[in-house]
Amino acid sequence: MASVCSQREIVRGLLRPDLFTIVHERFMTDTARYADIVLPAAFSVEQTDCYTAYGYCTFGTARKIIPAPGQCKSNWDMFRMLAEAMGYGETYFRQTQEEMLQTILDRPLEGLAGISEKEKRTLEEGGVISLPYADHLLFKTDRGMFKITDETLNEPMPRYIENNGGEFPLRLVAVPDNYTLNSIFLEREDLTDKKGL
Repeated sequence: MASVCSQREIVRGLLRPDLFTIVHERFMTDTARYADIVLPAAFSVEQTDCYTAYGYCTFGTARKIIPAPGQCKSNWDMFRMLAEAMGYGETYFRQTQEEMLQTILDRPLEGLAGISEKEKRTLEEGGVISLPYADHLLFKTDRGMFKITDETLNEPMPRYIENNGGEFPLRLVAVPDNYTLNSIFLEREDLTDKKGL
């Protein structure tokens, strides 16, 4: 809820009686407070997974260190359970977290296809590698050029849109905070006190 604009509209949407909201989370975040059901999520040390940086030049893997307590589930286990409940029978959904990671490492896409044996061992064991920078001049458009307009849209040219708000227009820009990240860490009073919440 705190990571998108138009919070009033988001809250109004979350309060709709015809909307049933399920949140898979580790903490009681501001979004989770509006959920009909909160499902407990596993922490990163409680699951095997792979990660990319917020940028695009690193890729990492991590192996589960400790089991998830109680009924906590990883994202992948949650997807698997949903797939089974919805009747999907593909073998893909029967793989464990470890098997999924091995599938990714054994059949890498373009970004990981050229890594060295040493880098592959790093990922197999759990670690981070640097990836080559992307070619920023390789535009995947029909003419291989940067496009400002998109003729397939009703309004093909980007344009300014007026702010909402009548006499006092306001546009919310959610920026990172020194103490919290969107709705993450809002359960820690030592951080929210510094933030002024």
